[in-house]
Amino acid sequence: MLEHVALGAHGQLCSADGSIASDELRAAHAEVTAELEAARGDVEAQRVLEVPRLLEIYRDYTQYLVSCPQAVMQATIAKLEGLLQQLRSMCSTMELIRPCQATTPFMFDVFIYYLLLKYGVVDAYANLGNVTSQEVFRGWPIEEHEQRTWFLFGALWRVIWPARDYCACVEAYDYYTTMHALFDGSLHIGRGDLHERLLRPSSEARRMVEAASYCEEWLEKDFQRIFSTYAKFSACLPGALMENIVCLQRWLLGGKVIGSLNTAEMMVKLLTLSDTCLEDTRWPFSKADVEYNFARLAVNWRAGNVNCQAMDRFGQRLQDDGCPSALDATALRPLLWSPSPLQQNGRQVQCTAQFDNACIVNGIVTVRKPPDGEARLPDELQTCSETGRNRHRLALSEDLGHLWGTQEEAVLQRQTVGFVLNLPETGDNVWHNLHWIVPAAARLHGPRAQESLGDKTTRDVLLILLFDAYLFRENKPDLENGSDVSEADADREKAEQQQRFELWVVRHAPFLRLLTTAPPVMLHTVQRRCFGRLLWGHAEMRADRELRHGTAVGPEEVQAFKDALNHHHAREMDELAHSFWQRSPLPAAMGMVPDKGSHISVIVIQRAFDHGRSFLDLPNLTARALEPLTSSGAGAWRVLDDLEQRPLLQQAALFRSTDVLVGAVGAALAWMLLMPAGGQVLEWLPQGVQPSLYRCSEAWNEDTLGMFGGLGRLANVDHVCLRSEGTPVQIPDSKRFSATRTTAKDAFWRQTNLETLLNLRRLFTDVDQLAVSDFVDDSASATGQKLKHKKQLGFGLGALQHKAEEASRAKKEKVKESNNQDSAQDKSLGCEEPPESIEGLQPSVSSTSTLPGSPAPEPVARSVQVFDELQASREGTGLCLKDAAASTARADEEV
Repeated sequence: MLEHVALGAHGQLCSADGSIASDELRAAHAEVTAELEAARGDVEAQRVLEVPRLLEIYRDYTQYLVSCPQAVMQATIAKLEGLLQQLRSMCSTMELIRPCQATTPFMFDVFIYYLLLKYGVVDAYANLGNVTSQEVFRGWPIEEHEQRTWFLFGALWRVIWPARDYCACVEAYDYYTTMHALFDGSLHIGRGDLHERLLRPSSEARRMVEAASYCEEWLEKDFQRIFSTYAKFSACLPGALMENIVCLQRWLLGGKVIGSLNTAEMMVKLLTLSDTCLEDTRWPFSKADVEYNFARLAVNWRAGNVNCQAMDRFGQRLQDDGCPSALDATALRPLLWSPSPLQQNGRQVQCTAQFDNACIVNGIVTVRKPPDGEARLPDELQTCSETGRNRHRLALSEDLGHLWGTQEEAVLQRQTVGFVLNLPETGDNVWHNLHWIVPAAARLHGPRAQESLGDKTTRDVLLILLFDAYLFRENKPDLENGSDVSEADADREKAEQQQRFELWVVRHAPFLRLLTTAPPVMLHTVQRRCFGRLLWGHAEMRADRELRHGTAVGPEEVQAFKDALNHHHAREMDELAHSFWQRSPLPAAMGMVPDKGSHISVIVIQRAFDHGRSFLDLPNLTARALEPLTSSGAGAWRVLDDLEQRPLLQQAALFRSTDVLVGAVGAALAWMLLMPAGGQVLEWLPQGVQPSLYRCSEAWNEDTLGMFGGLGRLANVDHVCLRSEGTPVQIPDSKRFSATRTTAKDAFWRQTNLETLLNLRRLFTDVDQLAVSDFVDDSASATGQKLKHKKQLGFGLGALQHKAEEASRAKKEKVKESNNQDSAQDKSLGCEEPPESIEGLQPSVSSTSTLPGSPAPEPVARSVQVFDELQASREGTGLCLKDAAASTARADEEV
């Protein structure tokens, strides 16, 4: 059949220009085109397509397989959609949900047949030249229909396992990010020479495959059960695929071709778990690659059936003759991984939404139901964060008029912008907090701020917080039938939650002030409130991934956040930083005061010993490694060992004024996001950490998919991760390329302190030498190699000093301009001249507090005061700018 397709034999009825030389096929084409057009606004794919002509083609497929394989593909995907619609309906009932969870629903046979037909056609056309969608599908709406089917697959799995997020990759986070880096740096499955490298025993690709000993255990298990286990427990679909890609290559090299084929088949089934995972992020492979390599193996497996060893489940040989006697490059070429000639773009996640004239009723967003003829709205809204994605109900109502209240209330509420902001957690971890404040600030201050606010400002914004952590509970509590929690316990929990919320608001007021001038509220506490505009969620930000969807956070959004922070707090942060760097540290081992003039500022973060990852013998270390930097007056350094005790704005101020940041792996390094562009971060890893557990390449800007290397990529800050061993580490392949054989002891490396820091001493000595003398080539030593690499990247005090001087001049001009503006505003408010230091300020307390557009809710004592003072400073009610800043700083200190 494929030869006929490729040669255009047997009178092709479907031409490359989209013309169809058959009345029957034209009618079927028109039928499915009309149905898909009518369903275009059906975002939840609930409409059942009526395509009887296509189903007739499916039944009589042999009649059209050669003359128009596109019609058979369209008919097959239509049959598959019908099965998925039926399964989704059946599994949604309480009587069948358990059976659906216990067994894999029957829908894969038709799906697999479609893939074999599709990529058989792709291969046939690829032999004639470049492959395009137009060439393969020839005017039939197969792509559109296929995307609808992918959504139905995902919808079906959400019915069966509603709480599972297959795209999160949060559990076993280090394992999956490291494996991704190994695919990029060692396996290179997209290169055309993969088969040659796999046949060479010394190659990294071969060694990586041979280290995957876990594959042998899977080979003895039922692949259907393995798939069911992934469906039930996996939280990282791309990671599961990476594991199995390695096993697929391993079994091919071992002559276990049927094991490879079974693995490839399981992988295409895994693809159905999510319709967006591989579309939103750059992975080393695409959805089309997985499909294509399964189809190639299904067609060409006999080429790898060495000595006819392949058997079926009953122990019978699948082939008796014509088998190769050995596995050489010629036999492996059509079997080993190869990118698909045809790549397609699929559906991407929608992390944000925007509604005009919307309400929140009992914590649920409620909007007007679109009239007939308009596009339908989804049943759920999604939120995205670094801890995964969650779904929330969206309610539709025929009329919202009764929800707006009185005419006076309606007028006020229509002037308000509600911003439902999802937060992954309520703690003080700065790495997590930056993943919500950066995209939130970018939405209101970035390049698309006009789309979000229109003619409004942040003064008109009411912030509605949704604590939206990634949680997976296999058995949800039965809310309808009540629970064992007493009413008193429930009330106590609510009171404790409210208290935690109030403290959290005060602590994070400097960040929240970028978004609103009113105290925020929690989503689930809003009983009835309407808005002229309602913003839902924030864009996705992932340091560990290169996101591909259009709303993802990138360098532009990070800069928008930094600009907003400077606009609101530049003067305060400048004063806090100046005070920090000029104050003499006690004891002297904690830092050096810089000489007058420009200098390079270096901060070393020292974690608490009981938290692990602390630098041991710190005084001796700083004396040998850091004091040489200040001997020439070119640099100053400080050790921060009380970071978590400092107010949030002060922390931001310190790192905003830092050129070089040194510290063990930990959340505090996330402040690198505020460092000047071109700043440099040295992340240190304790001894003995397996490369397969944490990516640490010891090369500048190589770990761009890591927790902190990724932040450097977004913030234009140079980053290097360094191991604390003093000599090169010899690591066996079993631990370098695979983490499946690690023990519990290996996993607790985060509690280990940094004992040997020869590298750190040598590094700073080398940097100092670069500033004093020219580079001496000592390529034979490890030190020489590091020096050479650092010089190539401009890591020298001279380069840093030049950057610092430029930054200092720009900062002085900015401070001068800010002082002039603030002074004029202070005089217009009738304020006295501000004092020289913020420590001497006394807060002024306003007696009223009003949310934008409506009366205030139950007062949140401290947070209301902070926002009242800010509002007063902006509206001219007698409080100067610096007074509000000082009050906020003291509130942080109280917490």
